Amino acid sequence: MISAFTPPESPTSTEPSGFINIQLPIHFSALPSSISLPKGAIQARYASVEQVRILPDAGDGAGPGPGPGQIEWIMATSASAGGWIPEFLQHSGIPTAIVQDVGNFLQWVDERRAQKVAK
Repeated sequence: MISAFTPPESPTSTEPSGFINIQLPIHFSALPSSISLPKGAIQARYASVEQVRILPDAGDGAGPGPGPGQIEWIMATSASAGGWIPEFLQHSGIPTAIVQDVGNFLQWVDERRAQKVAK
């Protein structure tokens, strides 16, 4: 996985506006021989490019734009679970799984921030 912060959206800010993640699959033959797969393991493939950013404020919030602090998460993904699950079944569950994963991640971030503030 490759991650990088994106530059500030304003020349007056020093805070990054978000981050980009790139995840690429590796072929297991590229791993050292000291690392072995568990017996019965199924080799799956997953790749994604994600951009996450805090949207700039849209003024007073009365208009159609996003409110302060809203997060935009853009993602492109390709996956194959391998094994015996037909691809059409794999692909039908991906959007729901992604939405759930994003929600879980944002909840995790909120919990960490709350712990930091409580200290």
